[in-house]
Amino acid sequence: MLDIVVHKQNLVNIIVKVTNDIDRFGVWCCAPLASNSEAFEFLASQTNIPADDIQIRIKNTLESIWIGQVKSEKFDYLIQVDWDPDAIDPSDEDAAQRATDLLAALSFLDAWRDKGDPSSLASCAEVLINYIDYLESFDLLPSMRLTPVDKEMEDQVQFLLDLQDGKIGVDDVAKFHEWLF
Repeated sequence: MLDIVVHKQNLVNIIVKVTNDIDRFGVWCCAPLASNSEAFEFLASQTNIPADDIQIRIKNTLESIWIGQVKSEKFDYLIQVDWDPDAIDPSDEDAAQRATDLLAALSFLDAWRDKGDPSSLASCAEVLINYIDYLESFDLLPSMRLTPVDKEMEDQVQFLLDLQDGKIGVDDVAKFHEWLF
């Protein structure tokens, strides 16, 4: 397994060189996390917002960021959601973890958009790596996927290089991640 600290620094070094559509990297890292209905059901149980409404709102915001709408909505209405991990029913632990990962990634995306700090985007990518590691640890990934964490790290670098070279189009939000949706 590659070193996550080294990987994040490598991402930062590439992020600062990308001059166009860099927000797409954050959306690309969040999109697989935002495709899990269990996370939305859990968030709905912790808020007064129906799961479908949460899902639609997040997906619409991610889509607007992806296409470059500068005034896209922030995720702060969700990031403030808090729950007691000790009070979570064991049957909801997986959904709570998925919701936690989603909120963390969205938080880092918002931080990037607010401050422009490349380490926020690298942290967003780290959340996705941790999510994949979690899925792998509990045998929740397709068995055909060998070394999924290492592969994700490679894919993140390649996505950024493709973005830098103008090879990421509006239809590429699932590029390299088709297996996660």
